[in-house]
Amino acid sequence: LFVAICTWVVLVQLPARLARSDARFLASCSFLIRRFRPGAEIASVLFLLRNALVVLCPLATSTPGQLAMMNLIFYVNFFGVAFFKPWRVMVCNLLDCMMLFGMMVILDVGSISVTNTSPVAG
Repeated sequence: LFVAICTWVVLVQLPARLARSDARFLASCSFLIRRFRPGAEIASVLFLLRNALVVLCPLATSTPGQLAMMNLIFYVNFFGVAFFKPWRVMVCNLLDCMMLFGMMVILDVGSISVTNTSPVAG
């Protein structure tokens, strides 16, 4: 519900309120938009979706499936941040890419030694 409301606020309400110069609305929703450069406010919703998908990774039925899902999420996020540079400060874009790269290396190196340990439903 929170992600849906944030999506509605960023995609529907924010452009209309910006056109009206509604400072009170901007102040109340600044937690969503102040960290991102102008025009990249949708990134806040995309990061919320990324976090929700990462939380859902353990629901995959097999360990290799969980690792593949997590890898896919991180790779898409890495290339999205590298290409669009949504953060207001360039150092934040670089730091985000470096942290994602580090997590992907750890995940990829760890996935080498993983065996499928999920129980088979019978």
